[in-house]
Amino acid sequence: MTNRLLAVLAGTIAGVLVIFLGDILIHTLFPAPGYLDMRIKGDVEKAIELMPIMALVLMLFYWLLSSFIGGLVAGKIAKHNWQLPTIFTGIVLLMAAVFNMISIPHPIWMVIIAIVLYVPAAYYGGKIMNKKVPKKKKQKKKRK
Repeated sequence: MTNRLLAVLAGTIAGVLVIFLGDILIHTLFPAPGYLDMRIKGDVEKAIELMPIMALVLMLFYWLLSSFIGGLVAGKIAKHNWQLPTIFTGIVLLMAAVFNMISIPHPIWMVIIAIVLYVPAAYYGGKIMNKKVPKKKKQKKKRK
């Protein structure tokens, strides 16, 4: 039980770190116009509207990458019973994303794709981390 909780916590922290780094990247590559004040909600909404499509696609990519990495970490820690911790990690990160999308309106296509793919991305990360490697069969030596 403690191992699973630790897996979800560590996976969530890893996912949030990816989002944090992704936000830094987005704001570095695509800075908001100087006349907008990012402390004002209306200006933040305007900045999202003015973002180029490539910035929005990149943002969606690192959102889903955060869930995938979170699932990898949760799956690595949980090991044998990895499915539930990776799903919960995806759900926690999705809830944070939904809160963000409610606070700052995003294009509807981003919202739909994120909602549909957040949890599967975490699950797939955990699955990759726990993929069973088939054992090599021992070859019998032939007698001459």
